[in-house]
Amino acid sequence: MARKQKLIGGVAATLLLMATSAVARRGTEKSWKMIAGTNPPTDDSNREVDLKEAASWALVSGAAVGLARLLVRRGVIFRGVPRV
Repeated sequence: MARKQKLIGGVAATLLLMATSAVARRGTEKSWKMIAGTNPPTDDSNREVDLKEAASWALVSGAAVGLARLLVRRGVIFRGVPRV
C-alpha cells in the first residue's frame, strides 16, 4: 500500500510540475508582450530576431520557469510527497 501511495504521489508531483511550468511560461509570455509590446521571440531559427532580444527572452523565461518549479518542488517536498 505504501508503495502505491508513493507512486501516486510521484505522478501527482510530476503533473503539478508540468502544469506549473506551463503556467509560468504563459505568464512570462504575457508579461513580455505587455512590457516589450511585441510577441516573445520563440523561434530560435529566426534570423530576423535580434540576438539581444532572443538572449533576454531565454534568460527571462528560463528563470521564471525554473523558479516556479523550485517553489513547487520545495512546497511538495515539505508536504511529504516524494521528490521528482
